[in-house]
Amino acid sequence: MATAPDYEALDRPFIHPNDMPDLHALRAYGTCMEPLLSDGCVLAFDKRETPEIGDIVSLIFTREAAQRWKLPGLVKKLAMPLPALDGQGEAVGLVVVDQINPPRRYCIPTTDVLAVHKFVGVAESTGPGMARYRPQAKEA
Repeated sequence: MATAPDYEALDRPFIHPNDMPDLHALRAYGTCMEPLLSDGCVLAFDKRETPEIGDIVSLIFTREAAQRWKLPGLVKKLAMPLPALDGQGEAVGLVVVDQINPPRRYCIPTTDVLAVHKFVGVAESTGPGMARYRPQAKEA
C-alpha cells in the first residue's frame, strides 16, 4: 500500500501471480487504506474470487510497472468493473481503484497489471508457516 521510493519488496525475488497459491497473504505497508486496513497487517487474498465494485483488491504489477511505480503492486478499493477481455483473453483499458486516506483515484493501464486478486480477510498467524484469516465483513 505504501508509496515509499525505497520500498524493500523491490529487492525481493519477483513472484508471478500464476505461481501464487489460490489463497495467499501479503503484508500491508502504509496508511492509505486506514481505517479499514492498518499498516503492517497481513491481508489474505483469493485469486479464484471475482472482484466486484467496492471490493478491496491487490493489483500485482508487471516487472516494468513495478520499477516505474517503485512498488510491486497496490492494495485499493475497486471503483469500476474490471475491463472486458479482448479476443485473445487479455484485458484492455484501465483498472480504476480508490484509496481511502487521503481519498484518491488511480486509473492504471491494464498493460501494467498482471493480476487483480480479491481481498478476503485479515490473516493471523497460527504457528510457524501456518495462518488463518478473519473473513472481511461487507461494508453497509
